[in-house]
Amino acid sequence: MAAVAAMIRARGGAVDERFAVAVSRGKAAKEAPLDQARLKPAPPRGDWPFLTHYTREPDGAWPGESPAAYANWLAFGPREARRDAVDALRRILAMREIVASGRLMPASTPMVSFTARPPWELGEIIRWRRGLRRWTVRPYGLAIRREALERLGAQAVAYTTKAALAKLPPEERLFAQSDEWAREAEWRVRGACLFSGLPHEALRVIAPSAEEARILEREFGVEGHAVLE
Repeated sequence: MAAVAAMIRARGGAVDERFAVAVSRGKAAKEAPLDQARLKPAPPRGDWPFLTHYTREPDGAWPGESPAAYANWLAFGPREARRDAVDALRRILAMREIVASGRLMPASTPMVSFTARPPWELGEIIRWRRGLRRWTVRPYGLAIRREALERLGAQAVAYTTKAALAKLPPEERLFAQSDEWAREAEWRVRGACLFSGLPHEALRVIAPSAEEARILEREFGVEGHAVLE
């Protein structure tokens, strides 16, 4: 059974940790997703007129994918196929949509999250979430110009104390968060983020290296931006 758990992990699938511990005493290594010493410095003006949705490997099925479709992929998909952060980004670019998720959102309301932090500050928002046993994000993402996203309904998240947060009415709670997460400079869109109507000039593809950024740029026609030197 430990071999089965390892195989599912190798395919990018999620394994319930209670199950994993039962079949194997080993624990997955907490591999750092970013060499922060190699982050590109801020440009002279430091302008970044974008909000960025960073991706990571999914916790099982893709957002919006049925359990049956995910099980079919695990059983019959190409053996070499994986589901990681760059695959998540490719899926977003191909669909021209960021699928909303209600996980960890107030009342499980489907939302899409962005950050106003520029790529040279990515090290400030990548954190290991011990309770979820995963990193918050990986260094792949889609950046959209702020004014374009505001037209799509994006709002900045207001940060406040946990006590004040608990007293907010449900509608305001959708765009509020505990101040312990203020470093994320989060913005949210309620529901899916459909960007098919936006010009390519309003978009940027984020990748770790210049080579990966060029590959994605050629594949999807969106200007690439590398976060590492």
